[in-house]
Amino acid sequence: MKKIKHSFLRSSNWLLAGILGIFGFTNTGCFKTDYGTPEADYVIKGKVIDSETKKPVKGIKVEAYRHYVTIDTTDIQGSFLLKTGRTESYDKIRTHFSDIDGIENGLYPSDTIIEIDMRDAKKTKSGKGWYEGEFTKTVEIELPKISENE
Repeated sequence: MKKIKHSFLRSSNWLLAGILGIFGFTNTGCFKTDYGTPEADYVIKGKVIDSETKKPVKGIKVEAYRHYVTIDTTDIQGSFLLKTGRTESYDKIRTHFSDIDGIENGLYPSDTIIEIDMRDAKKTKSGKGWYEGEFTKTVEIELPKISENE
């Protein structure tokens, strides 16, 4: 009886494995890989200039939406630097530019939103596994000056 039961279980296992194999349920080792979302660090180096005079604009706050990112303010040369922490990979990073110094350096819109396309960013650091590395892009942002009467 014990031998028949063992033979029946063995046959059942083979039959079940065959049926599952037909429907694509096999253990081919594909489940041994890590699952997750690709991640990267992003660096945006930029300069904000007046769209009319092409001169640098100081006192513009620059930040990115939905990213662990530094917030920077443009210096006297109009330069800024944004760095994300390790975050999921993005094709575009939405940035917000706002005039925080008032009339001191001219008035500029405080609601300018620009999507920076990171697909052509230069890879500046290699990654491993799901970490794709660091990508850097240099941009020049033109902001229109608004009149004091508006």
